[in-house]
Amino acid sequence: MSHKTRALIRALPVRYAEATVDYGVRVPINTELAAIQHAQYVAELAKHVDELIWAEPFDEGPDSVFVEDQAVVASGLAVLARSGHTPRRLERAGIADALRPFVELIPMEAPCTLDGGDVLRVGPHIFVGRSARTNDAGISFLRESFSPLGYQIHRVDGTKGLHLKCVCSKIASGTVMAVEGRLQPDTFQDFVDVVWVPEEESYAANALAVGGHVMMAAGFPTTRRRLLERGLPITEMSLSEIRKGDGALTCMSILLESDAE
Repeated sequence: MSHKTRALIRALPVRYAEATVDYGVRVPINTELAAIQHAQYVAELAKHVDELIWAEPFDEGPDSVFVEDQAVVASGLAVLARSGHTPRRLERAGIADALRPFVELIPMEAPCTLDGGDVLRVGPHIFVGRSARTNDAGISFLRESFSPLGYQIHRVDGTKGLHLKCVCSKIASGTVMAVEGRLQPDTFQDFVDVVWVPEEESYAANALAVGGHVMMAAGFPTTRRRLLERGLPITEMSLSEIRKGDGALTCMSILLESDAE
């Protein structure tokens, strides 16, 4: 049986300079540089997947390049999220259209709210951050949707960030990277191995593992060293303008993998 990995992405919107900033200090975004950085991201991602799926551009949504928040995909099923930030709910329709040929769609409805950035899947485990964007009903909806497929849903409280994946991400099969002091030490219990990174390099904790490779933010030497010590092949990406929009590496794609991991 052949396994294909696809990545759903979306173009940088013309209004990206107006991107929502809830977790940082708003500073002017260089949109020309942002477009270059996004293009570099797409080019690198294309090296590690079998196919790129482009969702229709949504220029009316300043945050629409951050497609991760709109759906949670695993084992041929996609839960279409209901964003905790009301203006972003218009982004979902185009993501649903792009996903429809590949997976079964289940739309989340009120009173549920959930952002995909709060969802971390590692093998059969799905960790869901309870945040300002993701409520209890959203977590329950995800549990009801994915538990029948054999996934264990773990609620994570007190993430101290906009989203759960602001402070952790998967970097390899059965392994996550997380920020020291930003999650309870037993968050992942014995389910997965954890590589801890220092608080001062917290932005680097959001990395994208794809095709046995790790894409990470440039400029974080301790994190880089710890990944290399694990024998992980890495590519460092310049993300200054993406970061200004409260974005990071996992935010800009949704991976569709034909196996459970």
